[in-house]
Amino acid sequence: MVSRRRFIETGSIATALLAAGCTSNGGGDGSDGSDGGGGTDGSDGSDNGTVTGSATDEPITVGVFYPGVIPDGELTTNAAKYVRDQLNDDGGVLGREIEIVTADTKLDPETAGQEGRRLVEQEDVDFLTGGYATGPILAIQQHIAGSGPVFNASSVGGTQPLDRIANNYEQHKYFFSPVPVGPLVVSTMAANMDNVIQPQTGVENVVPVIEDHAWTKGFVDRLKQSTEMNVEDPVRFSVDTTDFSPVFSKVRDSGADLMMLGIAVANGAGFVTQWADNEVPAGMTGILVAANAPNFKEQVGEAAHYVSQQQLGAAAPITEVSLPFVEGYRERFDSTPGTTAWQTYDAFTSMMAAAEEAGTIDPDEVVASLEELVMPGTMGMLDYMTVEESDYPHNARMDPDDGVWYSMLQYQQEGGDLKNKVVGPDQWEGHDGEDEYQLPPWV
Repeated sequence: MVSRRRFIETGSIATALLAAGCTSNGGGDGSDGSDGGGGTDGSDGSDNGTVTGSATDEPITVGVFYPGVIPDGELTTNAAKYVRDQLNDDGGVLGREIEIVTADTKLDPETAGQEGRRLVEQEDVDFLTGGYATGPILAIQQHIAGSGPVFNASSVGGTQPLDRIANNYEQHKYFFSPVPVGPLVVSTMAANMDNVIQPQTGVENVVPVIEDHAWTKGFVDRLKQSTEMNVEDPVRFSVDTTDFSPVFSKVRDSGADLMMLGIAVANGAGFVTQWADNEVPAGMTGILVAANAPNFKEQVGEAAHYVSQQQLGAAAPITEVSLPFVEGYRERFDSTPGTTAWQTYDAFTSMMAAAEEAGTIDPDEVVASLEELVMPGTMGMLDYMTVEESDYPHNARMDPDDGVWYSMLQYQQEGGDLKNKVVGPDQWEGHDGEDEYQLPPWV
């Protein structure tokens, strides 16, 4: 661990969040603006101008970007409500209540840019979080350049937002994300594949099956660098694909027994249904965002059996924060948090912890605080890397013990029902028992 880092300890916002996890249901829903395409959550009509320190009764406002056209939109706003109410139940941040102001990006860069301008210039929010996909993130990022507010994004995708920090720190230092960018994601998934799937199944060949999108740039090269398995020629497809027959034909031709997926925007439910219906002779792991949706089993039925994907966060004791968050979220929303909920929770809480530690909401002071912060999150230890430490500054450190790391899950039969079980890595496998990765019987 880097010695200059400050670990958020007793008496801090992190401790308050830990204590609230199991015992608080997150309070009431308030009057949320997300359903109406954006608005102030619980607003009392007061001026939302940025005031540093705690010598004011005005609320701290946090803008929350969500992609309303996909299930991750609801996961984002749910997690933001949950954090807001936990913090307010415990006295707020710097003695001030938290309000959230929502904005639907519609997964469209132009819309995201317009909403970014609205939140920064008209709503005058103090912080930003949420966001989804590289294009919308980049469009929002231009509105915080040079002056803030701090934007801790719950998704980042491609490396471009972090490249801006590396190339012009003073202009773009206000952007952070606890979610590792594509190349780092591939490395951790490859490690899980080599350490869990390969020894348990004996598979030797893997074929990358990835959508054509900005976030998959460098996916194949990083996979080849990171795994000891044989990597076959990649199978790429458009995000608009509905008939995956040509994709599966290429998978068969590759001779691989395992697919490493990169599917975040394309129709993942359709992919899974056609994979199972056609008994494509290859198992799966990797990124399959559709499988994170609370209604995934309802969407695909028995086709969910043997579906495996990797994600940040799981119902396992990753840190002392992880299971309390799962239980509190289930109690509040009567559903299991999907990946974007975990990511939003960690982005939001670490940003607030940094403000508490800095004693101010001044963007420059919060940036400095975030760069020194280390605290337990739901996805692992949150430790934002600096320009000196990484090619991907302000991204969370990837490490199974001292950083964030991907969990591997798989839908398996148990007691006549399909359950999404944690099968790796070994650090937190024990929560669901000694469950091993299973190849479909047709492989």
